[in-house]
Amino acid sequence: IYPNAIRIALTAAPVVAFVMVVANWLGHTLFAPEQTRWRLLDLEEREAKLGLRLCQGLGVFMMLEIILETLRLDNAFGEAAVSVMSVPLIAMAAVMQWALAGILRNKGVGATPTPGDRVEVEEDGETEEASVKPQDSGFLFFLSLLMKASAVLALTVTLAGYVALARAATIPMIMTVAQLGLGFMLYHLVQTLVKAATNRDDAAPAPILVTIALVLALAAIFAPLIALTWGARATDIVDAWGLLINGVQFGDIRLSLDSLIVLVVVFSLGVFITRWLKNVLRRSVLPQTRMDVGAQTAVVTGTGYVGLTLAALIAVSTAGLNLSSLAVVAGALSVGIGFGLQTIVSNFVSGIILLIERPIKEGDWIEVSGQSGYVRKISVRSTRIETFDRHDVIIPNSDLISGTVKNMTLSSRSGRLILPVGVAYGSDLEKVRTILVDAARAHSGVTRYPVPVVLFMGLGDSSLNFELRCFLKNVENVLSIKSDLYLTVYNELGKAGIEIPFPQRDVHFKDIDRLVAALEKRS
Repeated sequence: IYPNAIRIALTAAPVVAFVMVVANWLGHTLFAPEQTRWRLLDLEEREAKLGLRLCQGLGVFMMLEIILETLRLDNAFGEAAVSVMSVPLIAMAAVMQWALAGILRNKGVGATPTPGDRVEVEEDGETEEASVKPQDSGFLFFLSLLMKASAVLALTVTLAGYVALARAATIPMIMTVAQLGLGFMLYHLVQTLVKAATNRDDAAPAPILVTIALVLALAAIFAPLIALTWGARATDIVDAWGLLINGVQFGDIRLSLDSLIVLVVVFSLGVFITRWLKNVLRRSVLPQTRMDVGAQTAVVTGTGYVGLTLAALIAVSTAGLNLSSLAVVAGALSVGIGFGLQTIVSNFVSGIILLIERPIKEGDWIEVSGQSGYVRKISVRSTRIETFDRHDVIIPNSDLISGTVKNMTLSSRSGRLILPVGVAYGSDLEKVRTILVDAARAHSGVTRYPVPVVLFMGLGDSSLNFELRCFLKNVENVLSIKSDLYLTVYNELGKAGIEIPFPQRDVHFKDIDRLVAALEKRS
């Protein structure tokens, strides 16, 4: 017995030691208790310590399972004995997986603001509120769901009596989580090195092409390892690799790994060149011309759409994909798409018309569909308007083309202000007219030509109605100028002794004597 036990211990010792070292290392790397600077996950200190303990606990579970498997293979225990001893271990592993999944799902609670929270930021000496955007939530959310599903499945299968099936599902899942955690660590390590090499801020994202290449490289490395973990054979991996190299035939189109790589690289290069060209036009070329801001934006936007279209066509052509066989299918689908996407196509065409004809441009003050505000961005499908309440309103481009749009600043910033004023009956009308005209001429925001005019609009119920009509140098200041003129007119009319009337009514009570008698009787 003793030689067999010693031999079994010596056989399992290297694997057990390796598992414990990896579990402890991954826990310290991902959670890093008492080392916030090196912590990859935004967690509170208490949660970081709990995450480390859970990683170590899962490592202990794997160690015990390896020992049990070694004893089973050496015929020291039978299948039934191994199953009985595995039940509490599987339950413990399921609970730890669930707890660890909860920490990963709620990462950042307490340590940093959660997505959607409002935080105070200081800018130019003033404190403002800003919202926090979510970061790295997609991958961790998927991983937490995977772990919770595995925990529930393991407990359910174990209670049903299929302990061997639960062991076969739980162990590969824990190994998969460890591999994904290693990939997560390598992803952040390479991102940090790239930011350091390019002198980028820690909060700034890495270049998009580097991120895409990194994700593809990690997928190519860990996908075979995960497949082997779940029972795939080396020959299966070789066959899958051969299929990727040789490609898959779809009619006249053959999709292979090299063609997809060429397609992605050429398209990414085209996107990069398009963005570089847009930045050059926006910052260096167009500011030197006499084009206004709206025209410059239209040119930059059009360049972007043309560049992306050419990049897609060149990428497909360079990859050697023959799309001629899809022409008939595309023609048939285009009819259905045209009927199903009439609104989107209408907005798209309207957006192109807006960019070419430019009946409105960025910075214009417009009124459309009951909304009034400044045009902030014109895209292909819709236009964003910022109202005076600082609310963003998205207007479909078709409403701007087919509807009625009032543009106050299309041709010039000048506009007319109409100021209604009412005075009491018996007032000196010439003096009223003189006060209104002088108030308009004295304001710096009112143009000298056309000259301000005062019109006598009619006899009201309790007032003589006048209108002061004048043109403003900048119609955007209409509210402030209107307020200034009212203040001046009110003060000058008061100094001249001219009354500004207000509605008055005479109220007559019937049977007032009876009402007084009733009140006296009640008192």
